[in-house]
Amino acid sequence: MKRPTNEKEINNVNTGEEEEIISFTDLQEARCHWIQLAKLDLQVLKVIQSTIAHIIEKFEPMRLLWSFGKNYEKKKLYDDQRFHDYCGYFQEALKTIMEFVDEPRDMCKFIRNIGARHFFYNVYEPHIEVKFKLLIR
Repeated sequence: MKRPTNEKEINNVNTGEEEEIISFTDLQEARCHWIQLAKLDLQVLKVIQSTIAHIIEKFEPMRLLWSFGKNYEKKKLYDDQRFHDYCGYFQEALKTIMEFVDEPRDMCKFIRNIGARHFFYNVYEPHIEVKFKLLIR
């Protein structure tokens, strides 16, 4: 017999009932994590800033994507207003995506409203994927 691993499974063993364990997609798990960070007041800009600073430091060819990365100096990066603005915009974009992730219709409507029709042309920016992977890590 399988050992119970969470409270729900333990209760089911005691009552003799079986209940299906819900599995989440990666995006749903990311959203749950994002909500939990907000509840603990840890959904701070510093996480995004350190992620982008890490990208600029470790992935030298990507520095050219941002004006604040072209003349990279670690000590001056956190004082750069363009860096702070970019990180703030990135955080707001993540918040917006997480709000709409469970509502595909609302997400489509939102994307249309902000004029993001470029996604339909297979526009691909590799730095977005690198940032996403580093944020999840």
